[in-house]
Formats: sequence, C-alpha cells, structure tokens
Amino acid sequence: MKCDVGLLYSITSVGHQNNDPRQGPSWVLLVDSAATAVQCLRQCWGPSCYDVARHLLEMGIPFQTRLSLPLPPGPPLPRPYVGLGWRPETYKPDSIDHMAYVLAREAFLRLPHARAALLKGGILWRLAIEVLELNDALQGPSENFHSYGHVINSNGRQLWDDDLTQDECDLISGVYKIYTGVSF
Repeated sequence: MKCDVGLLYSITSVGHQNNDPRQGPSWVLLVDSAATAVQCLRQCWGPSCYDVARHLLEMGIPFQTRLSLPLPPGPPLPRPYVGLGWRPETYKPDSIDHMAYVLAREAFLRLPHARAALLKGGILWRLAIEVLELNDALQGPSENFHSYGHVINSNGRQLWDDDLTQDECDLISGVYKIYTGVSF
C-alpha cells in the first residue's frame, strides 16, 4: 500500500468468515517491513487479522491498527509536554529518581492513546507490557485518535491510529535531558 509516509504492507484475512467479532476487526492491520509481512505468511499466522496482530504483539514486532475515518472537524488539541525534565550537567540519578520515573511511566501508560507503545515493538513494547494488557492494543485506536494520533492518506482514504511523540517515547524509555552547554 503506497501512502503519504512511504510503503506499508496491509495484512488481510483471505476467505475466512466467522461471526466472532475478533475475526473481523474494524481496523486495518499494517506493517512497515516486508520481512514482517513475509513472516506472517510463512508462519501461517491467522486466520484473521486479529490473530496475526496477536502474534506480532506477543513477539514485540511493530505494527499499526488503522481506522478509516474522515478528518474530524477543527484542529486537534495541543498535546501537553510529558517527560522527565531537564537536569544539570552534574546530575547523578538515585533510587528516588528511578521510583519517580517508574511512577511517571505507569501514569502515562494508563492514558488511552498510550496503547501505541505496544504497537511500537522493541523496548517501548517491553516496558509497556509491564502496565498494559496485550488486548489493549487489539482494541484499535482510542477515542483520542484525533488529538493523540497520526493520519496517513492512502488512495483517498484517511487511516488513523494512536501514536506517540518523541517526548512520550523518551518518558517511557526513561530519558532525562541533561544541560551540557552545547546546543544542537
């Protein structure tokens, strides 16, 4: 699928009909790696997109659950800054800093759009599964998708999913910003 962010691979169910709502999620399953798309096929994951997404989630492999929705009216709300803040160059973290980080990370991961951390794979996925259930990712985009999500345009359709800012990823990962006197 060619879209405004490059090439994505759509994973679809072929010939599988079932009345179970899990078997026909309202979202479109996308992956950004050809190797991941081939792995889904070669491993015979499925038969539904939901089942494929569950396998990807269990392995911490990135994917997207995009809803085809029109652009909501009005601009999105500004996203508040989240992060662990700035520290002086001489900063030495201690156990109290670590506990504050863990509490801030857990509070953030309880926000509806934070389910996107599970979709990112890697270290974000690993840290998020300490707080979230895997099923949180399989529910599709949160009700906050307009303000806390990202839209891609493909063949005249607008596909939405929750997303994280770099500051939100840094918070989950435990990044403190240190003043060094050097600007970039």
